[in-house]
Amino acid sequence: MRPMSFPSLILEFLKNHAEVSVAGFGILYLKNINALVETDRKSILPPGKEVAFKNTTDTTDLDFASFLASQRNISIDEAEAEIKKHVVFWNSTLEKEGTLTVEGIGTFSLNDSKIHFSGARLNNATPDFYGLEEINLADISKRSQQNSGNGKPYRVSTSWFWLTALIIAVAAISYLGISQPEEIFGKKSFAKPLEEQPRPTASVKAISTDSTLARKAADSTKTDSVSVSGGAAPIFKNK
Repeated sequence: MRPMSFPSLILEFLKNHAEVSVAGFGILYLKNINALVETDRKSILPPGKEVAFKNTTDTTDLDFASFLASQRNISIDEAEAEIKKHVVFWNSTLEKEGTLTVEGIGTFSLNDSKIHFSGARLNNATPDFYGLEEINLADISKRSQQNSGNGKPYRVSTSWFWLTALIIAVAAISYLGISQPEEIFGKKSFAKPLEEQPRPTASVKAISTDSTLARKAADSTKTDSVSVSGGAAPIFKNK
């Protein structure tokens, strides 16, 4: 079995302890980062961990040396010697080239005698983010287009189904309304025709009597007027 590389051992220690002290170089640790939208790749990266760096040479922690010794099956002194060898190489590369990229960890750059670091992103580095995967927006767009394309025949066939059912229902109701109207509207109730009411004769007689009295009163008035007009008024002649 091929032994793990030095950067891989650093990452393994980081995942278990969240921080590793590299003597003579600095401290590497993990920090939480939010979800990230990458426009170039048209994807959304889930929340995760990212490697960060503290530029300090005052590191005396031997935990990583012990871990390295156990993984390499070597002594602590041999583990410290291996760490020192890698640190010397990193520092010399930074001084000569100005940049140093450590696989799986990140990129170091030297500017005005200060080390700047851009850490690598570690997805699913801890149980807090297990199951969260990268979302490819291009794949989502393609799937939505395929689903919409496949959905058209379904929608059309469904529309025809309901239209056919509606036509059948209307036809059935129309047939029953013509052939068996009682089943739809119920039995008809016919009202008896109104009987012709007899005319009130008493009121007619009363009316005729009243009219006779009125005529008699009118004739009496005429007679009185004639007698008055017929009487000769006295005429006085001058002697």
